[in-house]
Amino acid sequence: MDFQKLPLKQFPQATRTVSPEKTYWSKLRAPHELKQVAMISSIEANPAAPHEFAVSTSTRVQLYSTASNDIVRTFSRFNDVVYSASFRGDGKLLVTGNANTQVSVLDVGSRTVLRIMNGHKGAVRSAKFSRDHVHIFSASDDKTCRFWDLATGTPVAVMGDHTDYVRHAVQHPSP
Repeated sequence: MDFQKLPLKQFPQATRTVSPEKTYWSKLRAPHELKQVAMISSIEANPAAPHEFAVSTSTRVQLYSTASNDIVRTFSRFNDVVYSASFRGDGKLLVTGNANTQVSVLDVGSRTVLRIMNGHKGAVRSAKFSRDHVHIFSASDDKTCRFWDLATGTPVAVMGDHTDYVRHAVQHPSP
């Protein structure tokens, strides 16, 4: 039996359409890497324009521009490691939780320390503003959480029934 050549099957050419998703992804650039002096302990975006990112690393907090990836401001007035940096809803204030047991409130524009709140006996791992903009919630390695009044710098409530370190705090999204 002789070899019999078969005809190649022809398929119609596929039309190349560019989907909106492909257009979106093709506009993105490669990630931008920035070296830090130590481990990054927190990153948070500013909810108000121009939407900088607060990056806490070692004994400082740096604000990065989302447009240029450059450092806009540096807060380096800390004596110990900064574990948490969080913006207030209007983006004008920044609260930090530190290894030296303090909760600090800073003015983003002038970089000044407005208030230092003492009361925890262990490192403050998380500090966040409440939605009402006048209270701060902090969580610590001393197994307590504190709800602070921003105006007076005193704790309104202390929650101390935890049996282990409290390392993070998140607000419930409902009002």
